[in-house]
Amino acid sequence: MGHAMGMRVIASGVESQAQLDCLQQHGCDEVLGLLISEPLGTVNLLNSLDSVAMHACDVLHLDPVQRQRKSA
Repeated sequence: MGHAMGMRVIASGVESQAQLDCLQQHGCDEVLGLLISEPLGTVNLLNSLDSVAMHACDVLHLDPVQRQRKSA
């Protein structure tokens, strides 16, 4: 129904490969759930995002923007 309305379809709560396989066969655009990643706390999420950003800078040969975080 989402695709018929021109929307992307996102499934939440995907916990098994069988669920993922079924969703892929039915054209699901994105998935969320324990199969993809354990829940991340704020610090771990920020570290993961920093890692992705640094990798992107390396791939694109850019100088990463330096920033400081205040600890909570």
